[in-house]
Amino acid sequence: MSLYQQMLESGLIPQPGTRCLFVLMEAATQQELLARMTFHDTVHRCLWRGDAIHGMEFRAPWLAQVEPGSAFDTWTGASMPALSATLITASLPFDALWRHLRRFAKFEADGRKYFLRLGDAASLRLYTASLADQPDAVTRFFAQGDIRHYYFHDPRVGLACSVHPVFEIGTPDDAREGCLVWRDATLEAS
Repeated sequence: MSLYQQMLESGLIPQPGTRCLFVLMEAATQQELLARMTFHDTVHRCLWRGDAIHGMEFRAPWLAQVEPGSAFDTWTGASMPALSATLITASLPFDALWRHLRRFAKFEADGRKYFLRLGDAASLRLYTASLADQPDAVTRFFAQGDIRHYYFHDPRVGLACSVHPVFEIGTPDDAREGCLVWRDATLEAS
């Protein structure tokens, strides 16, 4: 089953065609990821600058757009049981989302620059949770509501949950934590 269809059936995409679906992951999670994105002619780009990733290509975060019904949609959906990735539903076009996420890809402390592993779903989930009590940070991270959900998936650590900001309406089984609403969710390939 396609990734888009799995997201639709899980309720993470409310209606067909209403949201753009993106996948954010490290190339290390799927050895053939970079080749697949190129082979399937999928719009994709690294969040780190080219000169900064020399030798770190497989740890760098890659953003790709998932077009419903595409070969990449089918491949990603079939790969989900073993794939560590963050799925993003947003109303932003690819370039705008890529620019937005790049702002969170690095930080400076004590005069040193650090690259964040945004492509690692477990790390990004921890980072997102750290923003829960900071309304301005949550608003910025969710691009003032243009990013609807982040779905963190990593079968190696049993991670399968989505998060959206509190200004969205939650369902009865959601768990509110500060300005964030968390939902355990599992996507299953059929």
